[in-house]
Amino acid sequence: MKIHSRLWQVSPSELKKGYYFDPAEELFVCLVCDKRFRKGIIYEESGTFYDAEMFLRKHIEEAHGSMFDYLSNLDKRYTGLSEQQSKILGLFHSGESDAKIAGELGLSNTSTVRNHRFNLREKHRQAKIIIALSELIEEENEKRERIKTDSNQKKGKKPMIEKEKVLKTHFKQGLDGPLEIFPLKEKKRLFILEHIAGRLDKEKNYTEKELNEVLREIYPDHVLIRRCLIEYGFMDRIADGSKYWLIPIKEQEEIIDEQ
Repeated sequence: MKIHSRLWQVSPSELKKGYYFDPAEELFVCLVCDKRFRKGIIYEESGTFYDAEMFLRKHIEEAHGSMFDYLSNLDKRYTGLSEQQSKILGLFHSGESDAKIAGELGLSNTSTVRNHRFNLREKHRQAKIIIALSELIEEENEKRERIKTDSNQKKGKKPMIEKEKVLKTHFKQGLDGPLEIFPLKEKKRLFILEHIAGRLDKEKNYTEKELNEVLREIYPDHVLIRRCLIEYGFMDRIADGSKYWLIPIKEQEEIIDEQ
């Protein structure tokens, strides 16, 4: 089963829905198969008309079933769930009684099922705490990085050593090679996006297809990179996606300095 990297970059509410909205591209995107539907377009099927978001919901239901089934059936390395635990969650989701679930699992009584329900609620509460702690750690690290960067800039220094280290870490086959992983941390992303922008032709107006072909050679999730180049101000485009171009280097540097 192919897992799109965006699966780990969206919010829990988007995971539950099975799609997210890309404001830069004005697209609703399926998290399972990456199919896209443009906002403002009316889609027709069997004489019924749908807006983009409603049509995507219909697509997910017909093509992928429920997001519960999709997520619960992911490999254990993604969910942390054993096959038995996934089965139990599926039975909970189906609304079966404890007695029916006990029968399905070959249990003589319902006490074990009740214990599983209790443990699920406990894990839900614990997960909220872990997410909060993780975000607090990330925020604190970003704050320290900003303070460090501000201090270096006041001394007239630029964090070139840090940038070189980030690029060397993420372009393991060389700076002209592919990107191994696109990090979540914003500062690292800026270094990488600046480097990718530098590999593009500053005089060229790219079509979306041409830009996709170039970015696909750099990173499999070329759409994510394209979107970030727009969102972080390295590129601009015409609204219909017919033309993309690099923003002048001076303006790019101003954007990076503001982060």
